[in-house]
Amino acid sequence: MIVIIILLLIALSPCLFFLWYFYHRDKYDPEPKKKILTIYLAGAIMVIPAAVLEMLLIEGLNHVTTGFLNIFVMSFIIIAPIEELTKFLIVKRW
Repeated sequence: MIVIIILLLIALSPCLFFLWYFYHRDKYDPEPKKKILTIYLAGAIMVIPAAVLEMLLIEGLNHVTTGFLNIFVMSFIIIAPIEELTKFLIVKRW
């Protein structure tokens, strides 16, 4: 159980660092903390639909390509756009 907590803290530490860093750099007109927390949590929740969509598309891709082409298409054509689009939709919403 302690290992899971440590791994979770390691996984969250870069995100929390950047959240803290950019919030404290915005000295003149910072966003409300509630708004930042809402966007942060909504982005975390969007991992679920993004992962489902990625799995569906990757499953179809595995029947079409193999090897390096499969990895390239999976990384740059499927996973990256879906991840970035879900983040964009959350930020645009608020």
